[in-house]
Amino acid sequence: MAWASFRTAISCAAHAGRRGEIAYLPLGGDPYDARGLRFGTLETAIGSAGIVERYIALGGAPGSTVRDVFDRLAVEETARVTIDEVGRILTTAILAVHSILDSEIIIMGGSIGARPELKVRIDEHLGRCMREPVRIEVSALGNRATLIGAIGSAIDLVHRSLFGIGKDAGPLALPFTAADVAA
Repeated sequence: MAWASFRTAISCAAHAGRRGEIAYLPLGGDPYDARGLRFGTLETAIGSAGIVERYIALGGAPGSTVRDVFDRLAVEETARVTIDEVGRILTTAILAVHSILDSEIIIMGGSIGARPELKVRIDEHLGRCMREPVRIEVSALGNRATLIGAIGSAIDLVHRSLFGIGKDAGPLALPFTAADVAA
């Protein structure tokens, strides 16, 4: 299983509980562009600022927010092209992560990653570049995924420190989908 939260942090967790920062994958932009040094090339391209920048560059209304772009999907071609391109970039990142981790499922979270409109585009793109597309689900944690993931990591660290649990032990489990929360 891998999870991803898209807003200001993009991470993944593999079967063994190892976590990695994928925001710095050289996808969606120029990895030598100084703007990517702070948040990463991928995050710079598909985070809130990157989406708005792309939307305005395509002719969208200046001063728009990410929410505005998503709200205009049904009525504006510029919004559709913007979010389709974000979906394509995310699909490339998912393909890269899946190629290395061989994940069975990717859990999307965060204020952008949890958007069903984005998931639809990712599913469409995956169908065009993978023989057997990896399953994509939206986290039950929604736009709180980044915050709850950070809290979960902190609790895990405290738990390990207090009880002397070795670094090779798996992490404490957090729910990833609505079914996990309901169980």
